[in-house]
Amino acid sequence: MKILASLAAALFAFAFSAYAQSPPTPSAAAKAQLASTGKLRLGFTINNANYATQPPGDKPAGIGVDIGEALAAQLGVPLEIVRYNETSAVINDAAAGKWDVALLAVEASRKASMDFSAPYAISKNSYIVPAASPLRDIAEVDTKGVRVAVSNRTAQHAYLSTSIKNASLVEQPNNNASEKELLEGRVDAMAANQSTLEGIMARAPGYRVLPGSYLDVQYSVAVPKGRDAAAAYVDAFMKHMRASGAIAKALERAQLKGVTVP
Repeated sequence: MKILASLAAALFAFAFSAYAQSPPTPSAAAKAQLASTGKLRLGFTINNANYATQPPGDKPAGIGVDIGEALAAQLGVPLEIVRYNETSAVINDAAAGKWDVALLAVEASRKASMDFSAPYAISKNSYIVPAASPLRDIAEVDTKGVRVAVSNRTAQHAYLSTSIKNASLVEQPNNNASEKELLEGRVDAMAANQSTLEGIMARAPGYRVLPGSYLDVQYSVAVPKGRDAAAAYVDAFMKHMRASGAIAKALERAQLKGVTVP
């Protein structure tokens, strides 16, 4: 009897585990809201490694593409990537019907026009400075006369615009423009997530990233407001992706710095 009981318990555990690993099935309403054009249109800024990267001549790759492909497969539709150069354009298009889901940092002001799923990652944020800079830690950046490049309407910009009291923020349209300001010596530091900063340091010897993090940002999948069935399904799907280990594996493949699974 004990053997039979143990066998039954093992079979139940196996069945429960298999069930727990199965992705949720979308309702007809969720599928209609997520793929009204017959495709899943995934929007993100291409210059943020916490979404994806696009080397010259190559198609986008990274954790965001992995998430998009998995979600599209579960919906049974093709994935269409909608590339953006600026975060502000992604936000503005939330109500314009130009994307079905988007990869974005969770930020309070954005919740008026979109709903966010459970986060897929948490990223540290810091500054990159020239190697010879007298700035040695994050607190020293907020000093009178220090100029900091930051991408407009990003989570970093939203935070620093209220927390920086003495330094000057030099707003730029995107990370590429902020990087140019830094490399051409027009600013003393650049603010961004650690993955972006580490990428700059790898491309441009003679720069260093300040230790620590002034802000830990959650990254999530956003759905335009008013699509409640879609938002509920994406939230459940992302929770499954985290629980199944798929997000951890995607992060490992992407080799992102300063990024962890929530």
